[in-house]
Amino acid sequence: MKIVGKILLIAFVAFYFLPSPVVAMASEDLPTSPAVKGTRAVNGYICVSDERPPYPHPDNPYKTYHTVLSDYFLEQHSNPLYQFPTSGDNVIELGEYRIDRDMHLGSGDDGNVFLARHVPTGIYAAAKSRAMIYGREEYYDEYKRLTVLGQLYAAWIKEKDVNDSSYDGYSYAYLIIPFIDGKQISKYSNSRGSLPWMKTTLEGTQLQFSDLTAGLKLVRSMADQLKYITKKGALHDQEAVNILVTNDYQNVVLVDFGSSGDLSRSNSTDLPPFDASKFSVLVYAYCCNYILGTKEYFNDLKEGGEIVEPLPIVKFLRAINTDHWNLKLDPFLTALKTLEDENSN
Repeated sequence: MKIVGKILLIAFVAFYFLPSPVVAMASEDLPTSPAVKGTRAVNGYICVSDERPPYPHPDNPYKTYHTVLSDYFLEQHSNPLYQFPTSGDNVIELGEYRIDRDMHLGSGDDGNVFLARHVPTGIYAAAKSRAMIYGREEYYDEYKRLTVLGQLYAAWIKEKDVNDSSYDGYSYAYLIIPFIDGKQISKYSNSRGSLPWMKTTLEGTQLQFSDLTAGLKLVRSMADQLKYITKKGALHDQEAVNILVTNDYQNVVLVDFGSSGDLSRSNSTDLPPFDASKFSVLVYAYCCNYILGTKEYFNDLKEGGEIVEPLPIVKFLRAINTDHWNLKLDPFLTALKTLEDENSN
């Protein structure tokens, strides 16, 4: 029995600790299991939400994830030979995630965003670093919004010694959220104010589109996400910088659901849905003109404008442009559905 026990022990060690040809990653880089709430990392962070792999929520209309960075992304960051590090002085290890603080994705009013990766799957994520305030209770905070949207993969907060005389009530957190390989729609600010592949011209009183079908697909992508977030009750920071177009031009993605809050206080994540008849879509309606390449003709595509053809798309643009300051989600969705139905006939 002792011999058998030794054989089983050797087999167990070989199975779990020797490199596997199926896994393209060193075994020592693989965490044993996802962190659960209360797990402490060696670097002084504590997990405040059960960690999970970065797979999109099944109800979320945007279901894409990335295991490879696009050439466009690498060119934008001036590093075409970039390889994600698994260790190093500026790599933070949090559960099954690694954060490369040398790959800075962007900044906001309350923090910075860095590239992260889920080690077991190789899926890229984003790590949002931000200051948090202990003891502050806010119902509509970023933690809850991301949770109800299924976009919070992990949350870690730096532990502080509240008995420390230098403690100022602030700590720092990392929220692990979806990585979007894309560009802010506000970056498309060339003279025509349109996506680079969407060429829209005016001949007389008629618009000519290079690819209206692709443009409407992007508008529908944005509309579906608007329906999703209003159903979930997750308030979006409505600015063009928080609306991204993926680098393959297949999806429009909403990002940034933030506000200052406390990760450690309330477990409640039930948010009441928004009333779509009262939900303002001013920013999203204006972005439709970027997507469709009609920003240059914005004033002519209001009620009484001279552009009249093609009638279905002109009717849609007039519906969203004429009183865009007061436009709500319901009439926006109705106008889009009418356009799609007319185009399918």
